[in-house]
Amino acid sequence: MKYLLNVIIPSYNSELTIGNTIDSLLEDYQTVQDRLDLKIIISDDGSEDDIQAVLKEYSNFDVTLLKNPHSGVSGARNFGIQAVEQGYILFFDSDDNWALGAFENMLDHQWVGVDIQIFNTQINAKMLKSITWNDKLMIMKQTALLEKPYMQSGVCGNVYCAEFLKENRLIFNEKLRMGEDLVFNLQTLSEARNVYMSDVKSLIYSGEHSRQKYSKENLKNEIEFNAQIEMALNIKSEEYKDIDHKSDEDDIYTQFCLNGLSFLVTRYFINSQVKLSTLFHIRNCSRELKQISRIYPYQYALYKFSQNKGKYTVRKKDRLLLGLLNKHAYMLATLFTIMTN
Repeated sequence: MKYLLNVIIPSYNSELTIGNTIDSLLEDYQTVQDRLDLKIIISDDGSEDDIQAVLKEYSNFDVTLLKNPHSGVSGARNFGIQAVEQGYILFFDSDDNWALGAFENMLDHQWVGVDIQIFNTQINAKMLKSITWNDKLMIMKQTALLEKPYMQSGVCGNVYCAEFLKENRLIFNEKLRMGEDLVFNLQTLSEARNVYMSDVKSLIYSGEHSRQKYSKENLKNEIEFNAQIEMALNIKSEEYKDIDHKSDEDDIYTQFCLNGLSFLVTRYFINSQVKLSTLFHIRNCSRELKQISRIYPYQYALYKFSQNKGKYTVRKKDRLLLGLLNKHAYMLATLFTIMTN
């Protein structure tokens, strides 16, 4: 059977990297053309570069350019989803490369009836048909880093059934600037019936996270992210409504909140706000840190962490930071983060 795979690549001023990305996909595709139809959709997010000139080199291939107003990576991916009529969807980034031989390995199982195919895991090939809520919770725990083997949280390199996404109206949350792919994965997993997991490596990651400056928008993003995680954990089909998984769901939610708080403080907050370690800046950071740690999701997560530190997966450095926040030692937490980042 021949499958149709729609590769959605969001692009923003990526004319210098998009060619290599497309080349890597097409090179591997040459070996599986008899079993796979490949359609590449470049969803341009209001770029100011000349990406059209780059794409002219691929006029002999099924490469489509969608021009959209600037709305962020989630909006660009959603435009791509809207353009897909049938088949399967694979999300990819414009600065990453496809792993040679990945298509061949991905086609070694039946795609029909599978809602989500998760690759780049540490799990040998495994098909979960009529997946139970317990199985879903285990995958969520692996994604949250609560259970080994850990699961990647991104969408790139995974395959989603287009009909499944459209039937359940599953799209990316355009309010989120960070973590939108993780939320999308949890929401799709909550709705899925059949899931396939594999250790096939499809992605050669080459991009780097930018160290964005702390702002109220970043804090707002984290709060929205936590709310979306909580919603995803509460999506259950009717057959599981009466089964109590509250303890597991609570642990997953707490782990994501702890991850988010550590990320917010070390990447967004301290790194950018304290350029010079002056007493003035340190005091300002300490006040902000106090306000942030008292916001409900983080306050709750810190309490849970203090009750059972061994349950949650936290780096040693972050464990010390969270301990200081739990003791309301905001000045010490600020100084500690400055010295260790």
